[in-house]
Amino acid sequence: MPVILNFNKEEKEELKRFWSSHEIITKGGSEGKPYLIGKNIYKVYNEDYETETPICKSNLPLDSFLFPEEIYTYNNKIFAYKTPYIPNNQFEIKTFRNWVIPDIKKVKKALIPFVKDVYVLSRNNINAIDLVWHNTLFDGEKIYVVDTIDYQIVDENPEEDNYKSLKNIIICLMLNAELAHNQYNVKLSEEDLKEYKNLPLYIKEIYKKTIEEYKDKEIQKIKK
Repeated sequence: MPVILNFNKEEKEELKRFWSSHEIITKGGSEGKPYLIGKNIYKVYNEDYETETPICKSNLPLDSFLFPEEIYTYNNKIFAYKTPYIPNNQFEIKTFRNWVIPDIKKVKKALIPFVKDVYVLSRNNINAIDLVWHNTLFDGEKIYVVDTIDYQIVDENPEEDNYKSLKNIIICLMLNAELAHNQYNVKLSEEDLKEYKNLPLYIKEIYKKTIEEYKDKEIQKIKK
């Protein structure tokens, strides 16, 4: 079951005051602010947020997707949620412009379990609504996705939409590496640049292999 914690008005305001006394790590979009406390992020909404029953880590513990570990509500509306903090994101644009491009071999290795997790989402009829480049992180070893609170179980198979989102992320990664190489004086080897350019084909191959793998393998099912 989702870990949903209910608070009264006074408790809610006290929590928001406590969170706001800590560091904001990014802009967090127009809907709220993400505060870093210890090894966790507390995303606090500007306005209380109403959504269908969200998917939590306890429902579907996929390593790549940082589903909320705790959700904080007041009057049946969400005002904040908690997820783990992933430091040293190497997919940030500013990282590329500071002349650091992620090691392509490590990126390709990390993409294998990431693609599998996207496939598992689709097989569970989960529409990954905010599976986009700016929500995708890479710590040098693994790929993670944040802002998953709006993911929903849908009636129709969302595999096509989720796969398009996956491809768009890979295109952004490829284009940013090329941008850093061509305009920001980061010189990749010819081999590494070629591997970055071939990432869309690489993803297509991984996805096909993943489908084959799960023909004879039980898919991880969401716990309701």
